[in-house]
Amino acid sequence: MIALDNNSLIAAFQINSPPAVVIHREAIRRFIIDRGQGLFMVPSVVLAEYLFKFDTPERQQEFNELLSKHVAVPAFDSLAAEICADLGRRFTAGRPFSSAAKSIGSDRHVLKADLQIMQRPSSRATRPFMRSQSSPG
Repeated sequence: MIALDNNSLIAAFQINSPPAVVIHREAIRRFIIDRGQGLFMVPSVVLAEYLFKFDTPERQQEFNELLSKHVAVPAFDSLAAEICADLGRRFTAGRPFSSAAKSIGSDRHVLKADLQIMQRPSSRATRPFMRSQSSPG
């Protein structure tokens, strides 16, 4: 299984993507749609972040229908919370979250969100397809 992050969703589905991403939209979208069944997953935390940008229920419903045909969205459950906490403890190695985040040029809020995103691939034998610049590790 390949875990998609927000950048992958933006590249494949967002109408007004950044110019550097637009040139790859069709190739990424076709890849996801043509090979999607059972191959891709989007962590629920990533999906929530992406859906936050949708301005109408109709757009969100259209996206949900497309996504449900091609991509799995595993829940952020208690196992996910445990894995996320363990990843955080190991990454921070006793340092405060803010210090650990600064060491990678980030802040504690971004680090916590990235850890929530990373826990699902860690628990499901997946690999990143596209990775956020701020992802730890």
